[in-house]
Amino acid sequence: MFGSLKRAVKFILAICIYYSGLLALLSVLKRIRADKNNFTILIYHRILDENDSERDHIQAGIIVSRKIFEKQMAYLSKEYNLLSLKELAEILEKNQYPPSKSIVITFDDGWRDNYLCAYPVLKKHNVPATIFLATDFIDSDNMFWFAEIGMILAKRKIPPEKLWEILEKARKESKNISTPQSSDSHKPAADSIDSDKFIEGLKQFDHQIITRIIAELWKEGGVSSERTAVDRQTLSSDEVLEMSENGIDFGSHGCSHRILTGLDRDEVKRELIESKRILEEKTGKTISLFSYPNGDFNEEIKKLVREAGYDCAITTGGREIDKGALDLFALKRIGIHDGATAGPTGRYSEAIFACLLEKIL
Repeated sequence: MFGSLKRAVKFILAICIYYSGLLALLSVLKRIRADKNNFTILIYHRILDENDSERDHIQAGIIVSRKIFEKQMAYLSKEYNLLSLKELAEILEKNQYPPSKSIVITFDDGWRDNYLCAYPVLKKHNVPATIFLATDFIDSDNMFWFAEIGMILAKRKIPPEKLWEILEKARKESKNISTPQSSDSHKPAADSIDSDKFIEGLKQFDHQIITRIIAELWKEGGVSSERTAVDRQTLSSDEVLEMSENGIDFGSHGCSHRILTGLDRDEVKRELIESKRILEEKTGKTISLFSYPNGDFNEEIKKLVREAGYDCAITTGGREIDKGALDLFALKRIGIHDGATAGPTGRYSEAIFACLLEKIL
């Protein structure tokens, strides 16, 4: 009830701000004073057709419908200065100011639908973009662990009580294993756990625990621990090369997509250096951009990113206006998904999207 009311209030505010002309005025006022933070970086993950069967088992917070993505790119190409992340990094490195109303488009993970659905739209509207790849998954039928769990939970009816039990068991097991992060903030209530909360809860655990849990979930669902074959979900070398030769930049998202704050120093260095090498071999270009898996990093990891030869690194959490010193190795992004730009009826709202871009809502 409260969630529905909040969405309705947000929608009404966006409509009033957008169509009254107040948004345009606020945008001008915000840009009167020159500011190196005068840009917005967007993060997308998956772009899917409305009738794609995969939608049933994918986290809603990483999906944008192809038709909505088309509307968003058409709007951005008319209303904003579109920069590649590489261009933005070069401007900031020179201590210069980005053009007014600068927008940067990025994608994380390297999903195949970035090629099948997003790429044609980006070309149509001449929108530059950067795709961050986890190199272990290029040319592979392997699935990201969170995608595999989403598929299992969609196909196998596992009671919430069992999911809670699995998380509690993992929490006890992790006491003897180094984990990326471990706190009660990652512990969902037993009566409110669902697929998304279960996946978020698992992010605190070491990869070996998650691998065990996947096997347990398959067994709980009454099937072999070996998953059935699915179509390739991530990009191939040929797809990467074609896009690289036609205006799409690529950056590293590590090799394995493991959260770097849960790895030892040597493992982090391997993730940074090896993924850079592989991408440079596949594209024939220097790879200078990095995206932290899950957005997690610390000062030591930032230092290692610099030492590995990257010029810029991006994280998450960019809706707030950052008034502090600009950090090229901690650039923030705003996550875009269908739910973030939907009104109370679930339909896409250009007014909400426009307000998000200006960091007003």
